[in-house]
Amino acid sequence: ASDVSELTDSLLVGETANLGDPESWEETGPNGRSLPRPWDADTTIRGFDFYDGKVGVTDSHFVAFQNRAQRPAGALSVLNFTDFSLDTDNYASGLTFHPSTKRVYLENRAIPTDPDDGEDGYRSAVFHDIDGSVSGQAGVAITINNPILYDGSCTYRLEWNAWVCPRDFTALLVDDRSDTSTTVGPIVVTRQDGPSHTVIGRPDDGPNDHFRTSVRNGYSYTVDPSGSWTSHYQIRTYEISPGEWLHVTLQDANGPIHIYRDWWIDERNRLEPVGSLNALLASDGQAYYRSGSELHLKLVPRDDREWTALDICSSAGC
Repeated sequence: ASDVSELTDSLLVGETANLGDPESWEETGPNGRSLPRPWDADTTIRGFDFYDGKVGVTDSHFVAFQNRAQRPAGALSVLNFTDFSLDTDNYASGLTFHPSTKRVYLENRAIPTDPDDGEDGYRSAVFHDIDGSVSGQAGVAITINNPILYDGSCTYRLEWNAWVCPRDFTALLVDDRSDTSTTVGPIVVTRQDGPSHTVIGRPDDGPNDHFRTSVRNGYSYTVDPSGSWTSHYQIRTYEISPGEWLHVTLQDANGPIHIYRDWWIDERNRLEPVGSLNALLASDGQAYYRSGSELHLKLVPRDDREWTALDICSSAGC
């Protein structure tokens, strides 16, 4: 699922006339229908789950995905509450739906407190409606109900519990590369106009060291660790188009630092400081700006790439 894959030319049916043959002890649905997870009877019936990526579904038909009192349903959804990152370029096109089929359903629940159950991938889920066959608007994105993902340009679809937005999303990542027991996260990502999102981190044997969320382009973001920045960490973007960039401010970035671009720990890739935020924002990204404990970065892809990375190291080196 982490490689490019696609479901195409398919028929997806939520429920048929076959009621199954449930065990006597199992909870059942209407008319005694067997359930796919009788121990979890309110599980959403879903036709295609977006997961990892880049993945898509094309030229397919969905039928019999309908809400019932016992559980909701949706033809398109996201693997429920997955911790792992989802590609912002996941996509759908050429889809048709039976008139009674609900096209999308994206659930919500409270953010967990267990650091090994962060659900970050699910909480930043975005997929691209290429031709408008899902939403009726070609080229838009459909996003989970998370305030950092939508703004006034988006429309809420109550029956989907999802937002339809102009498609201008990218992935923002923080990776702790120090191999220490220091706790960096959870981190809080805040958009310049107020909405924030807590990123728990991908589950790990020790402290979580990989924090990723989707964000909207055209805004500045502040990243605030609940723990401490380590001696070597990396800030990255993925799925960002050439010509676009992100302004990111790291809070509590104290002490001497060295910043290197695009994974190469080499003096030729080392960024130099500039004297003002305006100077940074006017630059090509080959610089940084410090203001007290705030570290301002401009993340710009180079060479027609769809990613960029900055390694940030203490005075001891990477």
